[in-house]
Amino acid sequence: MKHEIPTIPTSKTEIKSALSALGYNFSSLLSRPMANPKVAKSAKKAGVMTFVMHLAPHELSGFNTCASATDACIAACLDQSGNPAAGDAKRKARIARTQAFFRARRLFLALLKIEINDAIRQAARANMDCAFRLNGTSDIRFESVRFDNGQSVAEFIHASGATIYDYTKHANRRAPQFYNLTFSFLGNESRAIRAFDSGFNIAVVFDVRRNQPLPRAFKLGDMVIPIHDADEHDARFLDPRGHIAGLRYKFKTTRDAESRADQIANGIESGFVIACNDPRVVW
Repeated sequence: MKHEIPTIPTSKTEIKSALSALGYNFSSLLSRPMANPKVAKSAKKAGVMTFVMHLAPHELSGFNTCASATDACIAACLDQSGNPAAGDAKRKARIARTQAFFRARRLFLALLKIEINDAIRQAARANMDCAFRLNGTSDIRFESVRFDNGQSVAEFIHASGATIYDYTKHANRRAPQFYNLTFSFLGNESRAIRAFDSGFNIAVVFDVRRNQPLPRAFKLGDMVIPIHDADEHDARFLDPRGHIAGLRYKFKTTRDAESRADQIANGIESGFVIACNDPRVVW
């Protein structure tokens, strides 16, 4: 059920009160830029202040935010990583944001525009570049999500002088060139090749331990593609083009998580994680 909202408030406080009255309670849409260790690396190593939005993944909220998800990526979703003590609260907030996005879209977007403008000013005060990753745990086409004036969210961020980027599992996505997208490898080689041929870098998760070196290259079809260490920071739009964005596996830490050995074994079996001895790996 979508809510009919004839008049949109203009202040953050009023918008949040209106959302709360509809049952959608969360502190903000965008996370604090230094709250995530990897995103914090973007500030320290690349001079980029990154603001991430976390929605509820796949169908957790009752709405599908990851239309191209597979069983393997659902099982390994980063929504379930991090401090398990904060997991329940984070999940409730992500569900509330997602339901607001689908049911109270105009209020959601009005708040998002205010938070984007606030974030850009915060980055400017810190003398840093500003970037937005709106699909921290989702895969929504923000090049097609539009404000009342017809401008897309991606266009608004670009016109404001900031950068928008994301990981995506949609191999056929046709976003503007300024919306930097990295395709997430899910074990489906043909889709990854199609995405790479369309100009996407490909993010591949390897069974490599933290602080250990990644392979030099990865064979995708007939191509041998060099690997860039994507764990150095999160600003994927700074990566060299025509590369694999190499990632080390991040373990689920929820109370019901499998053992780490089982997580790796299941990830490799599903094709989501690439084993170190996989014949496609070049050391």
